[in-house]
Amino acid sequence: IEFYAYYSDYDWVLFCWLFGKMTNLPERFPMYCIDLKQTMDDIVNGCVERKEVDNFKDGLFWLKHLDDYPTQDNAHNALDDAKWNFKLFNFLKHLEI
Repeated sequence: IEFYAYYSDYDWVLFCWLFGKMTNLPERFPMYCIDLKQTMDDIVNGCVERKEVDNFKDGLFWLKHLDDYPTQDNAHNALDDAKWNFKLFNFLKHLEI
């Protein structure tokens, strides 16, 4: 099982509290969530290191303005957020080298 989310730290803690302590999570259940924002930042930092962009800010701007970067046009809604996270996951996975 893998969980992915965008800026997931606090949400993940709250979700896991539903089971009590972290040691009470179901068998083979992960104790962490893969944060899509951190994944995106890692990709941008790699571009900076390879000198494909001048700095992190420019790299993030470039990434978010690619034609296939998924936009989120809705108000905060859990189901719409989950759909956007899935689109972002697929976008980032396609970019990773």
